[in-house]
Amino acid sequence: MQLSARTGDTAWVRAAPEHLPLTLAGRTFDLGPAHFSHPRAEAVNSGQALEALDAGTAEGFGVEFRPADGEHFRVRLGSSPKDQPPTPLNLPGYLEPR
Repeated sequence: MQLSARTGDTAWVRAAPEHLPLTLAGRTFDLGPAHFSHPRAEAVNSGQALEALDAGTAEGFGVEFRPADGEHFRVRLGSSPKDQPPTPLNLPGYLEPR
């Protein structure tokens, strides 16, 4: 994952997990590799993350990221970010971001 080290700022955030689990109706499916990105995301709990790093207790600590301005993260399925165009979720009642 890549991100800005300054707190209170937004930054380009990218993550590429090898396995993307999706749980629906109590069943979990592995969607395979994926790429998440957003040009302006912020770490919601950056202060607590820095405190945990300073105290040496950051192992297993989760940092929550939120896109700025109510936007959505961009998600691409596949082993390379260029494998496919952005993947629509096609969920009933969910308006896909453009």
